[in-house]
Amino acid sequence: MTIDFDKVVSRYGTNYAKWDGMAQVSGREMIALSVADMDLQAPPQVIERVTEMAKHGIYGYTDPFPPYYEAVQGWIKKAYDWEVPQEWIVFCPRIVQAVSLIIQNFTQPGDQVLIHTPAYQPVAKSVELNNRVLVESPLREVNGRYEIDFADMEFRMQAGVKIILLISPHNPVGWVWTRAELERIVSLCTKYDAYIVSDDIHADFIHEGHEHTIIGKISTEAEQRSFSCTSGLHPKNLGRTIEDSAAITEPILPWTAAGAYMAGTLGVATLDYLPWAVLCWTGIIFATIWGFTGFGIAKLTPEQQAEMLKEYDGNTNGQVG
Repeated sequence: MTIDFDKVVSRYGTNYAKWDGMAQVSGREMIALSVADMDLQAPPQVIERVTEMAKHGIYGYTDPFPPYYEAVQGWIKKAYDWEVPQEWIVFCPRIVQAVSLIIQNFTQPGDQVLIHTPAYQPVAKSVELNNRVLVESPLREVNGRYEIDFADMEFRMQAGVKIILLISPHNPVGWVWTRAELERIVSLCTKYDAYIVSDDIHADFIHEGHEHTIIGKISTEAEQRSFSCTSGLHPKNLGRTIEDSAAITEPILPWTAAGAYMAGTLGVATLDYLPWAVLCWTGIIFATIWGFTGFGIAKLTPEQQAEMLKEYDGNTNGQVG
């Protein structure tokens, strides 16, 4: 598959936060580097399916029907070799909303939530916006790469941290956590009885020679205390579709029916809400997440995606896995 990654497509005048927002404040002489939103067209398979769906001509309300779950299960199995039961999958409009809902339902106001810094700020802000205490454990630079300071992490967890917010792969340092690192995180969370909320939104950007490990695969203990928040938005440049999923394992499923699904569908966010107009737009392009669409499945396999990355970027330095 040959993709022209150097094709320039103007995004001005399309109501995009990245470019139109910048132009409104600073003019068009700036270069927008503000958000994880690639200036690349979506894969041809997705464009074709979205066009087909638009021609259907009726843009009513949608629900996560079986094709949605099958698409999520299929991609996670192919990309990460993880079998996820359908009942574990919970739809949510965005990762930050999913994190907020988990915080609201599994901690109490005043509880501590730990994140490794520097970190993606919207996820970090979701802690304080929900009246929890943000605990920062700074990453340390060792030989040109960032590592978790496990001694510092454990010291801070001793004060009663309830959730570890894991950005995996890490944003912004770009490191793909090794299995050994993830095992140590699971060990600490088991020791101090903390949940793990893993934001895996950049997992599909892994370069050759690196492997993303979903933390729930580490062990039964990891599976039972983790939430894996996944998305097809960034890797396939589908940010406008606003659809993500969370894999919530068996022991904590009773919360999902009343909590994640309803709140997620209604767009409940951190002390805010998602306008109905946005939810309707989500319905129009329902299930383009994962590179699939609702009216017939258009697949972009992990192998094809890896080949596309390899084709464009032949010189990786190992830091961004």
